[in-house]
Amino acid sequence: MIFGLVPNGSPADDVGMAYIVTRNSRFYVVAYDGIDPLTSRRCIDLDSTTETILGCWRRLQRRDGHPVDLGDPIFTNRTGRAVHPESISQLFDRHLARTDIPRIRFHDLRHTHASLLVATGTPIKVVSERLGHAHPGFTMATYQHLIPGMNATAAHDFANMIAAATSDDGR
Repeated sequence: MIFGLVPNGSPADDVGMAYIVTRNSRFYVVAYDGIDPLTSRRCIDLDSTTETILGCWRRLQRRDGHPVDLGDPIFTNRTGRAVHPESISQLFDRHLARTDIPRIRFHDLRHTHASLLVATGTPIKVVSERLGHAHPGFTMATYQHLIPGMNATAAHDFANMIAAATSDDGR
């Protein structure tokens, strides 16, 4: 749940500064919906563009007079309290309604993220960890349809391994 992101493992209180100093793109993901599965608190890596945007956001929060400490949620309301996920979903719906983009739920972005990772060959275990699934098997069962021809690819790869092994022996 991205709404509860808090920086992890950085000595600086400025998120932007922390990335530059540590090059550590780790964030804790904290669930706020009252459900606390084993994986509700986990670390995920973020890309440098997202790091930069989050650093700018932190500076805006600080400029607006909100104390921003390392353990504080990144996405807050005007009073500095964590934003409830439903509020983000409603805001997303309102903005989407003003565009020609087909309506999707905010939660569908999570599925899009996972689908794109799987489709580009990211290992299922990594995708599972990013999503906070307790078992990679659940992730595989949910997203395996995105890997067409996986069985045929495995057969081809196996045949190539056998061919390489037998040709090296000179047989």
